[in-house]
Amino acid sequence: MKYEKNIPIPLQKRRIDSAYNVAKKIMDEMEVGDSVFISFDDNAKGVANSLGQLKHRGKCNYTTRTESNGVRVWKL
Repeated sequence: MKYEKNIPIPLQKRRIDSAYNVAKKIMDEMEVGDSVFISFDDNAKGVANSLGQLKHRGKCNYTTRTESNGVRVWKL
């Protein structure tokens, strides 16, 4: 086995549009009382889970309602 020094650690590759980033962007750009519709085709479940993480951390307040083909999110 050969030990090597000074080898830089590559950056992790992440999807720019991950559900968490989408949820954070939604909450950052919306004003209180605004709503946004997220279709089930646009990973609504992943975004909703990420919104839950943000809410649990105290970084946003929102409510959601399921509609026929997606989820509507209101910023409170």
